[in-house]
Amino acid sequence: MPEKQHFFSVSHPGTVLFEKYMKPRGITVQNLAEETGLSPFFLDLIVKGEYPISSYAAGIFARKFSTKPSYWLDMQDAYDAEYTKAVVEKNAAADR
Repeated sequence: MPEKQHFFSVSHPGTVLFEKYMKPRGITVQNLAEETGLSPFFLDLIVKGEYPISSYAAGIFARKFSTKPSYWLDMQDAYDAEYTKAVVEKNAAADR
């Protein structure tokens, strides 16, 4: 699933989840939901880049894909920082 078009230098972790971990293994949102017990609704929002990865989800993804929770949480933090920077810059430009 393509990431929402943003002008960020970092990808949403949901995009990474889909492109690097799910797509190559042929895992669908529904498959991942069934295997992990996570809501397919929220997983769909995550892979679309419309919902953040929580610490709970990070732990599940870490177990499922042999990573660490910090891998997912650090990506989310980097994305959030980039998003916040973009919003602040956009608002500052609008105030000029």
